[in-house]
Amino acid sequence: MATGATLTVTVTDARSRLLAELADGPARRGYGIAYDLLGNRAEAEEAVQEALARACENLDDLREPGAAPGWFLRIVTTTCLRTLRRRRRSRRPRRRRWWRRSRSS
Repeated sequence: MATGATLTVTVTDARSRLLAELADGPARRGYGIAYDLLGNRAEAEEAVQEALARACENLDDLREPGAAPGWFLRIVTTTCLRTLRRRRRSRRPRRRRWWRRSRSS
């Protein structure tokens, strides 16, 4: 029977292996997807790094380790879409609201 320390080391080793696996092949594919969506190398690299961080934080939510590459690529896609929304919002001119207009008295 495994002790608590042995079980913790085993789980940590499994997490490390899974993250290393994600950082290898799926991260390269994720960069391709991110670059296609964002059209900018720096933003694509940043999106993949953010996706790796999110994957690391949410690794416990992954039910099937075999689904990790697809799960990670979905995180990359979601991260890119979020970046595109932010980019679109920042480029929109702000409209003045009728109730905030200054009144000439």
